Amino acid sequence: MSFVLNSCDATDDDNQKAYSSSTFAMFTNVEGSLSVSEDVGSITIPVSISKVSSTDVTVNFTYTNDTAESGVHFNGSSSVVIPAGEISTDLTISIIDDDDLNATRSFTLDIASVSDASY
Repeated sequence: MSFVLNSCDATDDDNQKAYSSSTFAMFTNVEGSLSVSEDVGSITIPVSISKVSSTDVTVNFTYTNDTAESGVHFNGSSSVVIPAGEISTDLTISIIDDDDLNATRSFTLDIASVSDASY
């Protein structure tokens, strides 16, 4: 199975999502698409913000089904929380192994919004 990582571009930068014009959330150390074997179990994707916040920061995601379907081929959280004082956390996506020999399946992951940052 393969999937495409996208972050929305409120700032016209393909890898960032704006929050209050000063804080950005991004996928870290990952560019473009990732390919994983269906029997991998799960994949961990680092998510970071551009500044340390004095409060917890919630990063929300959307998944767009293509040939892979949420709940059938993968399961992923709709958000992660980056704790106050930290700059990153991990998003874990479970890959469902259906034991069938399949063609490559794909879906898109987007950063939908960032909330609760405080400085």
